[in-house]
Amino acid sequence: MSATARRSSRSSRRRLAVLCVLVPLAVGVLPADPAPAASGYSYADRVVDLTNRERMRHGCPPLRVSRALSRAALRHGYYLADRSRISHRGRGGSDSGDRIRAAGYRAKRTGENIAAGITRPRAVVRAWMRSPSHRANILDCRLRHVGVAEVYEPRSAHGYYWVQNFGTR
Repeated sequence: MSATARRSSRSSRRRLAVLCVLVPLAVGVLPADPAPAASGYSYADRVVDLTNRERMRHGCPPLRVSRALSRAALRHGYYLADRSRISHRGRGGSDSGDRIRAAGYRAKRTGENIAAGITRPRAVVRAWMRSPSHRANILDCRLRHVGVAEVYEPRSAHGYYWVQNFGTR
C-alpha cells in the first residue's frame, strides 16, 4: 500500500472515530446515559451539560456552546491523538489562546481542560473537578462560552482524548 493510500485510509478511519458533534446544547430533560449514535446527543453535549450543572451548583451561569471553541478543541484533540500525548502545548508550540484565536474566537479570557484515557463524559468531568486547575476553569464565572471535543484513536497510547475550551469575548 502506498504512503498516500495509508494516509487516506487513516484519515477516513479517524473521521469515523471522532465522537464530537458541534451542535449547541439543547435545553431540556436529558437522558441519564444517552446513546450518542442513537439519540443524536453526543458525548461532547453530555460534557457541556455536566459542566453546566457543576457551574450552576456553584452559582455560575451556564456556558453556551461556541462553534469556534469547539473547532479549536477538535483540532487540538486530533493533534494529541495523532501524537499519542497529552499536553496543553500544540503544533508549533501553540498554547490554548493561540489555537482559540486561530479558530476565529476573539477572546478577552480563555481556559482549556484536557484529559486522556477516560471513556465516559461523567468520568472526565469528575476528573476535572478533582483537579484544582481544571476545576478553576469550570467554576470561573467570568467565562461564558465552551467548546468540547472527544477524539478516539484506537492506535494511540490513551485511546480517548478530551479537550474543553472556554472563552469570554
